Amino acid sequence: MASQRLTQPKEKKGIAIDYQSYQKIGGQDFPKEIRIEALQEEEKTILEIDYKAVDYNARVSFPFKIPSGYKQVTIQ
Repeated sequence: MASQRLTQPKEKKGIAIDYQSYQKIGGQDFPKEIRIEALQEEEKTILEIDYKAVDYNARVSFPFKIPSGYKQVTIQ
């Protein structure tokens, strides 16, 4: 994929994502350089991301405990 574009013309909003280069890690292609331009009315925000390292297929965990006084809700 080279780029993605989403626009909301009535709201004068849009976002453009350009994948400027890729790197091969673990036999798969991952974006290396990404440029994001977000436009809202007359304001533009630009993000430029350059990944120096990617940890492919790393084991991660996000421990979470429901605080006392709250009840777990399951959404299906």
